[in-house]
Amino acid sequence: MELDEFKNIDDQFCYKKPAVAQIEMVKKLASDLNMTPTVASYHTSKSIQLPVVRLVDEATKGAFLLRDNFYSLEIAVQSPKPINLSYSALFGKHEDGEVLPTLNWAWYVDQVERCRGYSWKFFTPEEMEKGKVSEGHTLPEWQKKDLENIEKRERFNKWKDDPSWYSKDWSNGTICTDGLFPGASKMWVLGYCFAEGIARVIPMTELTIYTPASSRFAVSLGNEEQALLLIRRIIKHISH
Repeated sequence: MELDEFKNIDDQFCYKKPAVAQIEMVKKLASDLNMTPTVASYHTSKSIQLPVVRLVDEATKGAFLLRDNFYSLEIAVQSPKPINLSYSALFGKHEDGEVLPTLNWAWYVDQVERCRGYSWKFFTPEEMEKGKVSEGHTLPEWQKKDLENIEKRERFNKWKDDPSWYSKDWSNGTICTDGLFPGASKMWVLGYCFAEGIARVIPMTELTIYTPASSRFAVSLGNEEQALLLIRRIIKHISH
């Protein structure tokens, strides 16, 4: 099936215009990168069949699978060699722009307090430490269950030294830093890649988040500008 054939959408679908627009967006992205878009697979969003597009850089043989679900733009990266870039170099803010927002300790503490106010607001610091409701503190059984979840409670209690609570218990994303946590002053959140359609083409084991020296990984982005910048940075790196 050719890319433009995905624009043949019945008028009854309210997301027809955005669906057509995303196909034009992918074609422009490919043109900006001097690559030819081909259909690798398909997925369904808002009851509309949409393409999974493959872009290949002929010079480096770096390949990219793209999937747009109207909310995020997922990219699976297939590099012919490891990408030895720091998180800052690959995602951070530089003269050419910024792929993902660069976050700091103040943002992190705000996330901690948001989680505390939502998930742990019924418990005192002593209860959080001991994992037991104090005598005379009456709570419904459903609230006590969180406190009795030892792994979840201990993850949150260790927030100053370990950000794993964020991805496991709070949000769709993994906090990544260059260097040891919490010493790093900058951090990035790498979101989970929704891989329907992409997973028909490559195994799920190649759709994990980026770590330095990876050659296969997936990234969830917000728009085509971020995608263009990410791909350009990767191509520039692997061309050397």
